[in-house]
Amino acid sequence: MTNELGNGLSELGTRLLQPAPVADLIARNATVTGKKINLSVGDIAMETIPLELIHELSQTSTREQLNYRTISGEQDLKDAIRNLYLRNGFEGLDAAVMDKREIIVGPSVSYLDAAVALTLANPGDYVIMSDPWYYVFSDTCKKLGLNILTIPEDDGGMRLADLNGTLESIQDADKRLAFVYLLPTSNPKGTIMSNSRIEAIVQIMTEFSHSVDNRTRILYDNSYNLITPANLLPQSAMLYDEEGLVIEVATVSKALGPGLRTGWAFVSKGDKQFVTAMKNAGGQLYLNQSAQDQNVVAKALMADDFESRLDDTVQFYSGKARSVQEAIEQNLVELHNVDYVGGQAGFYFYLTMPVETTLDSPFCKFLMKQTGNQEIDNTSRPAVLYVPGQFCVNPEGSLAKSGKRQLRISFGYEPAERAVQGVEIMADAVSYAKSNR
Repeated sequence: MTNELGNGLSELGTRLLQPAPVADLIARNATVTGKKINLSVGDIAMETIPLELIHELSQTSTREQLNYRTISGEQDLKDAIRNLYLRNGFEGLDAAVMDKREIIVGPSVSYLDAAVALTLANPGDYVIMSDPWYYVFSDTCKKLGLNILTIPEDDGGMRLADLNGTLESIQDADKRLAFVYLLPTSNPKGTIMSNSRIEAIVQIMTEFSHSVDNRTRILYDNSYNLITPANLLPQSAMLYDEEGLVIEVATVSKALGPGLRTGWAFVSKGDKQFVTAMKNAGGQLYLNQSAQDQNVVAKALMADDFESRLDDTVQFYSGKARSVQEAIEQNLVELHNVDYVGGQAGFYFYLTMPVETTLDSPFCKFLMKQTGNQEIDNTSRPAVLYVPGQFCVNPEGSLAKSGKRQLRISFGYEPAERAVQGVEIMADAVSYAKSNR
């Protein structure tokens, strides 16, 4: 037999031959030797992880919690999540709204987002999200064979006129819109969507659903709600959701530690088939989440000092945001006329530079100490890692060109002084890139 055999991969398998941007970035960053300042992937600060508390709570695990358990989440954890939101009217929620919601627990928001996409969308369907976009989930949607339509943002969030125009074009072309993806705290921009914009989008999608006689849901990814200052935290989209179209997902990842692998989704109890499909998705995709992790998270959420711990974490990141913002102003805005947004919540700033920031640009090579010039690369300064804007924008959208000059800074992981140092080195990288165009 001389015929060359095909690879036998499905269409999805073929798309998976291309690594996700986040995996590509992590692998690329790992090739940088020596000292480095990580302003790239959104790791949390090590000092915010309550290691002693988690260790103490882990000691209470039973053998039963190390065996197979329920698929859609332990009831103790669901009760703890519900009580967390109701204790202080978190996100403006009350018992009347929460009583209409089913809580589905999953191993992460990334899993829950993917499960929603798998449950709602067929290959070839359309998804709407903001531009700039969250590059992890946008890549997930691409891998699933979905078409992404992006809407530019203004200070309040997704532009309503552009959203309405896109919805009209979808209807006119008889295309199926699977869902809309909203980030009340933008990743990559670190900005916050206004309550009025959230309410308007829910209303628009309610009207659209009736116009097409089909439930077109909103995936409301609220991953940063626990570490957003109380005076800036938007109200939940569920408050405006009369038809039960909103699926809100959240996590303890940024507040307690990503390694606990615990997220949750609020789904309308009236959306019975979707509730069933989401629960069954867990059984099909991962069978059983760690009951030990769920036990630890439940007890942490119910601890008397949980809110005070959250306040300390919020203040910690807010202080770092101020330090990094001052460094951006002094080193990038004043010296190089850089534009930026962010620092309101989460731990991101999004910058528009006067030079290209792509992976093959002089700017990037300077920061990665890979210019090929030993005199420049062999200095004692550390390498600086960041997320290029080329990953953060739709390459087929209106921001594709400007994205080549943009980047995301994540100040969550590094100590404030090292994050500031990273910004200072970026100023030198801009000077280098300007002289090597």
